Amino acid sequence: MFPLRSVLGTLMGIAAMSTASAQTILGLPLQPAALNEAIGAAVAAKFDKGTALWVRDLKKSLARNGHGYCGEVALAESGPFSPFQVILEPGGDASVLILSDADKADALVARESATALLKNAGCME
Repeated sequence: MFPLRSVLGTLMGIAAMSTASAQTILGLPLQPAALNEAIGAAVAAKFDKGTALWVRDLKKSLARNGHGYCGEVALAESGPFSPFQVILEPGGDASVLILSDADKADALVARESATALLKNAGCME
């Protein structure tokens, strides 16, 4: 287990590293508050700079390392929302899997695989 000060420092670093887009967190925020910013910044880094994003339904994922979080992201407050998982590594790196990315021609993960990964992480039913 990491000391709280170390975890908070890492979260603040991730949040500051790439606020590529403006994101609005909908619903109940996670604690500590810096965690919401870190998740939002990691997801925003997957979009063009200046893109407005809405993020909702943040929760802890079933990632075995304990650093995973689920949620949904959209380009408009009214949706459509796409499920995602973010893994926030203690060193400040973040891995992001967004289901809608699996539909792109250059996707690293096919839709079927992305769906299975998100279901296994508890981010989708």
